[in-house]
Amino acid sequence: MSRRLRAYARRYSWAGMGRVRRAAQGAPSSGGGPGVLGIQRPGLLFLPDLPSSPFVPREAQRHDVELLESSFPAILRDFGAVSWDFSGTTPLPRGWSPPLAPGCYQLLLYQAGRCQPSNCRRCPGAYRALRGLRSFMSANTFGNAGFSVLLPGARLDGRCGPTNARVRCHLGSPEDGPRVVFIVDLWHPNVAGAERQALDFVFAPDP
Repeated sequence: MSRRLRAYARRYSWAGMGRVRRAAQGAPSSGGGPGVLGIQRPGLLFLPDLPSSPFVPREAQRHDVELLESSFPAILRDFGAVSWDFSGTTPLPRGWSPPLAPGCYQLLLYQAGRCQPSNCRRCPGAYRALRGLRSFMSANTFGNAGFSVLLPGARLDGRCGPTNARVRCHLGSPEDGPRVVFIVDLWHPNVAGAERQALDFVFAPDP
């Protein structure tokens, strides 16, 4: 990370990016330390002085929240077109990732900041919604978006994400059965534009 930050510094201005510089100079990360809450242990990047709360207020990202909500019917239709029985008795369909844990499946439209063209073509409504978001981390390895399915009885161990600079938005359905959510990784609303630009450079997806 430090090498790419130095490259960024040579090309652009450091103005307004004190937190990014401090993060590069050894701000606490996965091991914890001063200023890191017990539940805040990001594995790759800890951005100092970034407010932390269990939930981000709706008003902080009103445009993106309302766009996702209004796109819900189209996103639900897309899921219907790519879903399967999830029983494990049939081969894993095209586009679905191998289980992260027993009973946990994902179909990603963006993975680590890279568009997955085949899945995007199969989910046109969801893809249009993603393209309209203002704070989607679409050009950053921290950015993912797609469908997550958790079967009844499945269990995921507690964990922290790779950075506190993002928030994960869940668009779900109240229906019974498997828990299905459309996940989107958004910039934390308190990460400034200059900081986002720097972090997009440092954590640009591999070509």
